Amino acid sequence: MNPSAAPENPALDERVATAVAKHQRRLRLLTGIAWGLALLAVAASVIIVFLYFTAFLPKEKQILDDMGIASHFPHTGAPVALPPEASEAERRAAGLNEMGIIGIQLVMTRALSMGTMFIACAVGSLALGTLVVLVVMMRTSRATMSQVQAHLALISAQLQGLRTPPAA
Repeated sequence: MNPSAAPENPALDERVATAVAKHQRRLRLLTGIAWGLALLAVAASVIIVFLYFTAFLPKEKQILDDMGIASHFPHTGAPVALPPEASEAERRAAGLNEMGIIGIQLVMTRALSMGTMFIACAVGSLALGTLVVLVVMMRTSRATMSQVQAHLALISAQLQGLRTPPAA
């Protein structure tokens, strides 16, 4: 078959161009949604951590101090009320007996708040990981498309060389 006699098919070219444009729009939309959700997750995690340390933790320390339970949390800086000769088991038993049901609920609330913080940090880490994956995906996609375009340009030049008859 003579390459210079290759038939032109504008209908096929138009369908291919339409399909490629549609695919590019979908990819842009999905990439935008992924960026938006990842940024939203990072922002939510940062806000949760910020509010925990500025609003919740000070109030929690105040309530624990008011209840006299702060001695069981060494990071609050409250002095331990039990005598130094008490064993560890006695300290634990005395602490739970002193606290009562409300104190135990406060301790459990403290544990749940710490769990919430761990979850917020995990969600933030996952969101940052998602952003990194998106950046890598977009860079590799652009690099791949650049290579494809370069190869298509080379093939097109080779085809043009085959279509033109050599000068004698």
